[in-house]
Amino acid sequence: MQKITEQAQFWQVQSLKNLEFMRATYINHIFPRHSHETFGIGIVEQGSVKTVQAGTTYTIPVGSIVLFNPDEIHSCGATNEAGWTYRMLYPSHTMLEQVMLEITDRQKLPFFPFAAIQDRGLAQQIWRLHTASMQPHSSLIRESHLLLTLTRLLTRYTRDRPELPSIGSEMRAVTQARNYLEEHYNQNISLEQLSEITGLQSLRLLRAFRKQLGLPPHQYLIQIRIARAKQNLTKGIPISSVAIATGFTDQSHLTRHFKRIVGATPRQYAVSCKNVQDAAHCNELR
Repeated sequence: MQKITEQAQFWQVQSLKNLEFMRATYINHIFPRHSHETFGIGIVEQGSVKTVQAGTTYTIPVGSIVLFNPDEIHSCGATNEAGWTYRMLYPSHTMLEQVMLEITDRQKLPFFPFAAIQDRGLAQQIWRLHTASMQPHSSLIRESHLLLTLTRLLTRYTRDRPELPSIGSEMRAVTQARNYLEEHYNQNISLEQLSEITGLQSLRLLRAFRKQLGLPPHQYLIQIRIARAKQNLTKGIPISSVAIATGFTDQSHLTRHFKRIVGATPRQYAVSCKNVQDAAHCNELR
């Protein structure tokens, strides 16, 4: 059996206003009483953790979402010798106040009354945000995942639990955003750009776009890129060149999304198209 070792990795994402992320595995290390200047939001991936907050001891199992408010004193450590692995992000006061402003039109600092919560869908959303922060995704994907994560947290698990305002179709703004994505699909488009172009706040645009088209902007952009990639592959253009031309970071980035949506790799698709074209050409010669 491979021995588990303690390790920790920290990184910041510039396109998310230098938001800090962390993934770590701890076995023997115990964090003494301490606090953070920022909020702490995370998921327990393996094992379980014991934390003490406000004089109460909590045992938090795998799959749980961990929540810390700024300046909230707490201590934590593994519950047994197996240790624990978890992911965290540390959004600032300003970041959460801005999302609250988009939800309620009031800039108010939220408060999480729970040390941990159980919400599988939200845990998966946090995981998608976390993994997107580590991979060569566009700003639009990262911004959208972050906004969706924070909105769901604020509307479900804060003390006040603000309600999302109703939205209309916002047809003109959605059309503007859609056209921009189709014309600039190979660029690193951000949600902030789309917000400025349409005149809608980011959260409202994100919700209206998904309501009208059935997909959020970042998923719609991936579909456009894959469609353009298919066109280029049928022309015999090398896969690595197709990847760059359609806005992907490299060939592996294209392959990951292409296989997920098309059901085949770019190479398999290109070879299949070539075989069909060759057969058609042979028939013409006969």
